[in-house]
Amino acid sequence: MENLLAVMQEEQAHLIKADIEALSAITEIKNELLMHMGAHANARHAALEKAGLPTDDNSMRAALQADENVASYWKKLLEFGKKAKELNRVNGLLINKQLAHNQGAISALKISSQQNNVYGRDGQAKSMATHRHLVIG
Repeated sequence: MENLLAVMQEEQAHLIKADIEALSAITEIKNELLMHMGAHANARHAALEKAGLPTDDNSMRAALQADENVASYWKKLLEFGKKAKELNRVNGLLINKQLAHNQGAISALKISSQQNNVYGRDGQAKSMATHRHLVIG
């Protein structure tokens, strides 16, 4: 869980810098950590079931009352979970902000290209100068 928090903080730094290449690498690391954590959660559920307990938070608390050391680690794990949830929320906001910025830039480019077409539909260069036709007469 500590590793996940560190990776999420690093992810946040890369989101702020808009470093897309680093974000790709971070995503792979984060996915591996989450898969590893998922395997541990499955093992915990299996242990609870083996003990004849449901796989919910109340059962986990009841199981932890027998061992103060394990209960302390569980409490720390839950605290890390809260921190990870908040980091995930903030990182999501940063992603949405970057996405909105990119969409605005794309829209501006589309409008600009429609107004200032350099090439005609036939693929030939168009003159950018406007022509005035004068009638002398």
